[in-house]
Amino acid sequence: MGPFEIVTIVVVGLAVLAILVRFIYKKVRGESLGCDCGDCSACGHCNACRDRERRKNSKSE
Repeated sequence: MGPFEIVTIVVVGLAVLAILVRFIYKKVRGESLGCDCGDCSACGHCNACRDRERRKNSKSE
């Protein structure tokens, strides 16, 4: 295995690790992972969304 393959494997591995860390960090903080459309009625996991109440209250103000 040459140096190009080793560098490629390391870079791809670090990218995957960074994405996983980001998802876990956002999950722990309670941030949404992509449901930022503002329309919770169309969201498949609306009942599990922690931002639901905040969005609902901000719309009524």
